[in-house]
Amino acid sequence: MSGERLPYAACLVIGPALFTAADLFWVGEAEYGLVAGTLLVLGSVAWVVGFAGIAAAIRPYAPRVAGWGMLLASYGAVCGGAAFGLQGVLNAIYGISHDQALAALGDHPVAANVIFWVGGPAFPITLLLLAVYLLASRRVPAWTGILLAAGAVLFPVARIPRIELVALAVDLLLLIPALYLATTIARGDGLPRRGARPVRPRVEQAQDAV
Repeated sequence: MSGERLPYAACLVIGPALFTAADLFWVGEAEYGLVAGTLLVLGSVAWVVGFAGIAAAIRPYAPRVAGWGMLLASYGAVCGGAAFGLQGVLNAIYGISHDQALAALGDHPVAANVIFWVGGPAFPITLLLLAVYLLASRRVPAWTGILLAAGAVLFPVARIPRIELVALAVDLLLLIPALYLATTIARGDGLPRRGARPVRPRVEQAQDAV
């Protein structure tokens, strides 16, 4: 295992693991409090690094997919994860209820939409698009892409009605394909098409030509 790849692989596991742990600390009407919000923020940071590892593995074969995908992934993880976690932390610190927070957001529709109501869905959309791409390009076993897609679709289903057991099950479901991707990245196998000969990065090919 290369030391360079270790942070990417580790964060691909840490991200969904911290999201799962955050589910265990919901408070009141299944809301993110101080602990759950903190775990969600840290998990979002890990997801960004994990997404970067996936983008690096894809880049030699599909650089545009890796570049634009990383942009959407960063937006989704920051707004769809960290922003909600930070909101929960601040609500707990200042004693603001969920209803009061929603009412306050209503006074600032542009910020609310960019950060929460549009940015929030960007996270599961990123996971779904990643699953579709990995399946269509045959870069992962079918079961990996299917579980990732299922987790992406169910992610908002668990969060909108705030059902703790469903959220816990969905996050554990996402952890399974994340473990596969983390192992693949840690080994340095990349994500070539299954059954195809590995394609070396263009930098290595250029060095050989010299």
